[in-house]
Amino acid sequence: MAKAKGSRTVSFIVLAALVVCLVLAIVGLSIDQWTTTEEVFGQTKDISFSDYLDQVSEMQDAINKMEEEGMDSGEAIEWVDSMLEESGLGTLTEMRAMVAFALITVLLLAVAAVICLLNIIFNIGFFRFIVLAAGVLALVAGIVAIAITAAFCGELLIVGAGAALLAVGGILGGLTAGAGFFLGKKK
Repeated sequence: MAKAKGSRTVSFIVLAALVVCLVLAIVGLSIDQWTTTEEVFGQTKDISFSDYLDQVSEMQDAINKMEEEGMDSGEAIEWVDSMLEESGLGTLTEMRAMVAFALITVLLLAVAAVICLLNIIFNIGFFRFIVLAAGVLALVAGIVAIAITAAFCGELLIVGAGAALLAVGGILGGLTAGAGFFLGKKK
C-alpha cells in the first residue's frame, strides 16, 4: 500500500511539474520578447513570437501570389530569402522552422501533461510510455527551437526571454517526464 501511495505521489509531482513547464512555454510564446536587438542609444527593439507567426503567414501569401502570377515556387522562395538576408536575418525556412518547433514544443508538453493526468485517473501503464515519449520529444523540440532561433537572429538580433522560456519549459518538461517514468510505479 505504501509503495502505491508513493508512486501516486510521484505521478502528482510529475503532473504539477509538467503543468509548470507548459505554462513556462506558453508564457515564452506570449511575451513580447522572442528576439530583441542589442541596446542602441538606450533603446532595444523587441519582436514577439506572434510577429514572427504573422510574418510567416504574410510571406507565404506573397509566395502564393507570385506563383499565381507565373513565378516558379523556388524563385519566389529565393526572392523572399534574399529580402530577409538583406535585412540581416536568416532565411524563410529558418523562420518557418523556428515557429514550427516552438509550437511543437508547446503541443508536446500539453500532450505529456494531459496523458499524465489520464494515467493518474485510469492507472494504465502504457500511458507512462506516452508521457515519456512526449516529454523527450518536447525536450528535443525545445532545444531545436532555441538553436534555430539563435541561427535565425544573425548579427542584428539576440535570443529574447520568450525563446529562452520556451526552451527551459521544453527541456525541463522532458527531464521531468523521464524522471517520472523511471521513478514511477512499473506495471
